[in-house]
Amino acid sequence: FVITMFVAAVIPSVNAVLFQLVAITLHTRMNPEAAPAGERRDFRARMIALRDGWGAIVLLGGVIGGIYGGIFTVNEAAAFGTVFAFLFMVFRGRLTKQVLMDSLRDTAANTAMIYLILFGATIFGYFVSATRMPDELVNLMQVWGLSPALVIAVLIVMYLILGSIFDTMSALLITLPFTFP
Repeated sequence: FVITMFVAAVIPSVNAVLFQLVAITLHTRMNPEAAPAGERRDFRARMIALRDGWGAIVLLGGVIGGIYGGIFTVNEAAAFGTVFAFLFMVFRGRLTKQVLMDSLRDTAANTAMIYLILFGATIFGYFVSATRMPDELVNLMQVWGLSPALVIAVLIVMYLILGSIFDTMSALLITLPFTFP
């Protein structure tokens, strides 16, 4: 199921990338000083840069290829990517004590933030359910005779607005008590 969901996210992801490219292109055409042109590199310099970036290419190919090839699940791919990125740093001699400590500190901060969001959303969901607000919203929509398409359109607009404020998981966790019923 998770792999199916991952594969299903490809089209929206490609659309998001294309829209961002169009937005960047339009912005830089209208405002050229926002992204000044860099020095043009010859073919040899490009090949050297490609050779030096072989680790990232192998890592990307291993993770994406492993998922689409059915070798491992999305979670296993994340673990694979993490272990091999760590090994690349070790073998390239770029893993210092300071880099390791900074990585561990950032990981702990991100994990704590995720758990705070989860705890907050759980408490919020409990209180929203205790007030029976979701049931009342469903009853109100039925009384007004709103079509399912209109309800979906309102949810899309709501998620677009929330998506500009919160990250995806936070927006979903906060709105789940309202949207699930």
